[in-house]
Amino acid sequence: MAKKKVKSNPQQLSPEKYIRTKARALPIEECLIRKGWREFGLTEVLVARKFKSGNLLVGIYLTDIFCLGVKDTHFRFNCSPEEYNDLTDYVSSSGGFETISYEEAHNIIYGAVSYAEDLGIEPNKSFELTQYILEEDTEKIPLIEYEFGHNGKPFLVANNLLEASKYTPILNKNVGEGNYEFLLNDEDNEEDDDGMENDFEYGHTPYDIADRDVNYIKTEYMYNAPYYPEELILTHPELKEFYKEKNSYSLPDEIIKTILKLPRNTLIEDLNNIILYEIGRHIRILEDNITEIDEKHFAIMHALFFLGELKAEESLDVILEIMRQNMDFCDIVFGDTTSDILPLTLYYVSRSKLDKLFDFAKEPNLEAFLRIYAFETVCFIAINEPERRAESIEWYRKMLHFFHDTNYNADTFDTYLIGLVIYNLLEIRAKELLPEINYLYDNHLVETTGCGYYEEVEEEIQSDSQTHADYQTYNIFDRYKNLEKKWNWVK
Repeated sequence: MAKKKVKSNPQQLSPEKYIRTKARALPIEECLIRKGWREFGLTEVLVARKFKSGNLLVGIYLTDIFCLGVKDTHFRFNCSPEEYNDLTDYVSSSGGFETISYEEAHNIIYGAVSYAEDLGIEPNKSFELTQYILEEDTEKIPLIEYEFGHNGKPFLVANNLLEASKYTPILNKNVGEGNYEFLLNDEDNEEDDDGMENDFEYGHTPYDIADRDVNYIKTEYMYNAPYYPEELILTHPELKEFYKEKNSYSLPDEIIKTILKLPRNTLIEDLNNIILYEIGRHIRILEDNITEIDEKHFAIMHALFFLGELKAEESLDVILEIMRQNMDFCDIVFGDTTSDILPLTLYYVSRSKLDKLFDFAKEPNLEAFLRIYAFETVCFIAINEPERRAESIEWYRKMLHFFHDTNYNADTFDTYLIGLVIYNLLEIRAKELLPEINYLYDNHLVETTGCGYYEEVEEEIQSDSQTHADYQTYNIFDRYKNLEKKWNWVK
C-alpha cells in the first residue's frame, strides 16, 4: 500500500521573528504623535502597519527629543482595529494624538536617537527589535530637519533620583558641567499651583544651583561574577508559566494560587534556580551583543514576586546577586519597573537579616542605583515596623560612619548614592542623624539633585508631614494588579 504523503505545516514565526524578517513588507497604515510634542519634549510616536487580515502591527516609541532619544519602546502584534482604537483613545484621554507622515515619524525617532548618541546615550535595548517596524534608516527616507535639545543645549528631564544618577555622569563626561539643562521632575511630588513642583529652577543645570562645590566621587563598577547555571532544571513544571508571553506582566489568580500551594522548600529552590539561570542568560545576551529580546526576561520578575510572598529569607543571597549586576542588566530585565519589583521583595526576605544587608551595602565597586535598595529596605522597616525605628536609625548611622572611616573611598562611596541615602533619611525623618548629614554637606560630599541644600534637609527632616507612598506593602495579587495597571496602556 502506498504511503500517505505527510503534509508539512509551515513553521509559525514568533512575533519577534516576524518583526525582524517581515514587518517592513507590511504597508504603513498610520503614524501618530502626541500633540504639543515640540514644547513638551517627550512623546509617544506610534507607527502602525497593516496585515492582509486588517489587523495591525503597532510600534510605540517613547521619544525624548530634548536629551535621551528613544527611552522605551513596545509593540502590539496582530492588533485588531478595535484594540488599536482603544489604545489611541487611551492616550488621547491625556492629551491626544495628531497624524503625521511616516517620513516625519522616521526623522523624529532617528533624529532623537542620533542626537542622544552624540551625547553618549544609547537607545533603550528594546529598540534593537522594534527598529524593524520602522523603515531602514537610509538615504531613501527624505531628510527632515528637526531641532533637538532645548535652547541649543541638551535638557535632561529626570523622573526620579535614580534616573538622574544614571545620566548626569554621562552628560558631565561628554558635554561638560554647565553645558546642559536639568530638571528633576519627581513623580512622587505633588503639583503646585502652576502645575509643576521641582527642586530646581527650570532651564538650569543642578550645578548652577546647588552643586558648584561638590567633590564628585563616583564608584566605578567592577564585579567578578560567579558561575551561573547554563541549564534550567525545575522540580515544578507549573513554573513554566513564567515563560509564556501572555504572562509577561501578570499571572492569573488561579495560577498564583496553584504555585503557592506547591511544597515550600522545592518551590523556593526552583525560584532561586530561575533567578540564577536568568542572570547568566542575560549576561551572555549582553556580552554577545545578542539583539533578540523576548518575553523570557519577565521570569526574574515573577520569581521575585513569589519569593517576596513566601518571605523566603533563605533566598536573600540569590536576590543580592541580582543587585550586584550592572545598569545594562537592569535595563534589559526590569526596564523602568525596578522600583516596583525589587525593594518590597528585598524587604520581605531581609527584614531579620540587617547585618547581611549591611555587609552588602559595604561591598566595593557596585552600581549606586542598585545598592540604594539595601538602604531603602531599612526605610521599609522604619516605616512599617515603627518599633524598630531606632534599630533602623543605628543601621544608617553605622553606614555613614563606615563611609567616614574609609575616608570616603570611591570603591564604596559615591556622591550620587549619598544624595539618594539622604533622600531616604528624609522619608523616615531621621533627625537623629543631622550631625552626620551636616558633616557630609560641610565637606561637599552630597550631590543635591534630589535632597536639596542642607538648610532644606534640616527643615524637612524635623517636620511632621509624612506620606510614605513608596513604602506600602502589598500581597502578591495586588503587586501583579499594580504592575498590570502601570503597563495597561500598551497591553
